[in-house]
Amino acid sequence: AGAVAVPIIVAQAMNLPVEDLIRLITADLFTCGIATLIQTLGFGNIGGRIPMIQGVTFASVGPMTMIGAQHGMTAIYGAIIVAGLFTFIVAPFFSRLIRLFPPV
Repeated sequence: AGAVAVPIIVAQAMNLPVEDLIRLITADLFTCGIATLIQTLGFGNIGGRIPMIQGVTFASVGPMTMIGAQHGMTAIYGAIIVAGLFTFIVAPFFSRLIRLFPPV
């Protein structure tokens, strides 16, 4: 449900036309599917190789609507790309830090 609800909320907050809403939902479902395949099947050293479904978080709705209201959809796309690259680069360091925490 989140994969469809988040684009609807963002599109309504930005008063986007229906065509842009459809584009957002399609892009969201497509990227969630690709991310799910990468996590489940693995791609080199990337992916957990366990059955897991990737989806959209509602935590991003606030920042996306604020960025979009001030700078438009291209700024949202750029911010998502930068955040994704940053997470991709920093993730290996956090996987090493997990050893410092005791199991629960």
